[in-house]
Amino acid sequence: GNYLELYEWQMPFDLSGGNKIEYINYERKKGDKDYFELYHTDWKKTLPDVIQDYEELAEEVWRGHYKLEQLPEVITKYNEWKEENK
Repeated sequence: GNYLELYEWQMPFDLSGGNKIEYINYERKKGDKDYFELYHTDWKKTLPDVIQDYEELAEEVWRGHYKLEQLPEVITKYNEWKEENK
């Protein structure tokens, strides 16, 4: 029942002698070939469009009830809901 898959790309940066890792989240719906990038600055605005069929969860994400660190939890919750409502 993986209707929505979450991936993370770790991209190293070298800024003035210090090392920094940039984390970029991607998601892909089941059956899609393309990935959708979730930028850390606006993921709460873009993810609700992807999960709009689960209106309650989409609204919670849009209203800021989840932090970026909880993105895997949101994806799991969406997948469980899809499995129950297929």
